[in-house]
Amino acid sequence: MIEVYHMCGNMLNPGAYNYTHHPFPILWIYTALEASLGDWGIEFLSNLARLVGLLLTFSTLRKLTDDRAAWVASLLCAVAPASIFFSMDPSVIALGSVTWPVCAWIFFQMKDDRAKARALGFVVFAGGQVSWLTLTLLPSLMILTKSPNTNWKDDFLHPLRNRYWRAMIIGGGLTLLLFIIQILVYSPHLAADWDYLLRQSSTSSTHTRSRWEIFPSILLRIVALTGPALLYGAFRTFFKTQKSGAHRLSIERAGQVFFAIFILTGLVLSRFFLNERSMYEYLVFPAACLTAIALHRAPHRRTVAILVLLAAASLAYAQIQSTVPRLSSASIAIGNFVKNSSTPRDWIFTDLQEQRPPFETWDVGSFFYTSQIADRLMVFYMETPVQLEKNLASLTPHPPSVFFLLNRRAPNADEWNEYLVHHGELVSHLFEKQPATREALSLRLRNCYWKLLGLHQVDSRNSAADGTVDLDLYRIHPTWKENSTSPF
Repeated sequence: MIEVYHMCGNMLNPGAYNYTHHPFPILWIYTALEASLGDWGIEFLSNLARLVGLLLTFSTLRKLTDDRAAWVASLLCAVAPASIFFSMDPSVIALGSVTWPVCAWIFFQMKDDRAKARALGFVVFAGGQVSWLTLTLLPSLMILTKSPNTNWKDDFLHPLRNRYWRAMIIGGGLTLLLFIIQILVYSPHLAADWDYLLRQSSTSSTHTRSRWEIFPSILLRIVALTGPALLYGAFRTFFKTQKSGAHRLSIERAGQVFFAIFILTGLVLSRFFLNERSMYEYLVFPAACLTAIALHRAPHRRTVAILVLLAAASLAYAQIQSTVPRLSSASIAIGNFVKNSSTPRDWIFTDLQEQRPPFETWDVGSFFYTSQIADRLMVFYMETPVQLEKNLASLTPHPPSVFFLLNRRAPNADEWNEYLVHHGELVSHLFEKQPATREALSLRLRNCYWKLLGLHQVDSRNSAADGTVDLDLYRIHPTWKENSTSPF
């Protein structure tokens, strides 16, 4: 698996850019599906897994509550924003959330205890081969499968006496061991992995926001992506706990504990939970279970009406998200220009930056989409010639050609131009006038949401794009290959 920043083009040494932060087995399956069935093979597996998860959710809820509560909670589960956003997204993190309903169905529906324990252990192991985040489910699954005839002290002092716990501990331990081995074997730079972990936990010196400053944004994402309807139903059980059957009580406690574990994990990996949204699908199933229990205990029409109104708000949020433009005209123009002026094995360095001219302020995916369209390995954010030299000195083996894409309207364009004239040759020039994107309601609402999260904030006075794409493409002289410590 290659780092997202190095996925495009045709690399001579892909092993130097291994991305070992997610389990490889699910990616091997994705690769086999794409090779045999194309992209739709991956989409089929992803959608099939989610459909099975939803059906198992409904089956489990019918076992624990009445039909009406199960139908309503399952419907809310299907229309939760996280479910909608990842219905066509093969994100391995989101896909791992299917482990939740599968384990619950096995525990409540299967009869043979030995087969049940083996199935639970296997699903925990398999879930860990999809995403390491499934290991956060283990404490809740242990609460779910706790024997009602023993006390908590004995269970935790002797966890292997419970056959379900023993099977899941073995499955979770094996999957964790394989993940650690994967990192040790495949990672090209363990120090870089450690630095990545520090950055995701907001303990790196490069980040100014502490985890406690990010925490309110994580809570906001929980509300937005789980959906206010499921959260309303779930929190009714937090404050109105009643005596109930052993199975219903076990899933209630498991769901409540997972909310606490999820928030604690978000505090530890605060930047990861701020920048990504796939992990929030893990909250959908426990919230649906808690909502179904709340409806079963208090089947009032008013409660159902409130849930329907809140679900409508979630659908409106998802609809607004779908109208936000993903691809800008500037990304298309620049991507095609680079593609037509270079070969797949060439590296393209550039001083272009996201949300800076010629890209508009709403265009937060410009570097990714531009690279995808060009199918070239592009390195953005080159601010000084010294930074470029350091990057060139680290290239091993050397690519056939290295280009620099200069934004002629950047503040330091003259400095770059003087440098490139001495160390390269002008290959091509692009000048286009792109139509400005009208700031639709969806973009304005998204900007407000970003302000609340503290994401993608730029100084609009220095970021106003007039639609002019004015770029020079230089081929760097090959003399930099002769001395890796002094490329020029």
